[in-house]
Amino acid sequence: MRFMLTVDVVVPPERGQEAAALVPAERAYVDDQLKLGALEAVYVQDATPATRIWAVMRADSLEDAQEQVAKYPMHEFLRITYTPIS
Repeated sequence: MRFMLTVDVVVPPERGQEAAALVPAERAYVDDQLKLGALEAVYVQDATPATRIWAVMRADSLEDAQEQVAKYPMHEFLRITYTPIS
């Protein structure tokens, strides 16, 4: 299956430095997922900071997609809507 993920990045002001420190690891993890084919595409809002991201993810089920996202370094700052697309 494939899912369109609409991701809102929500960082409380008091945790800004903590979230910023996770960005390099998040980018590296996303790059790895793209190379592995778990992610087909990622689109980032053209804003600074980017607070919305869209991605196409391959997963066996919604639960599998959610488990995959839980492994992302910034997962606790991500609010995600999962839409099945195939």
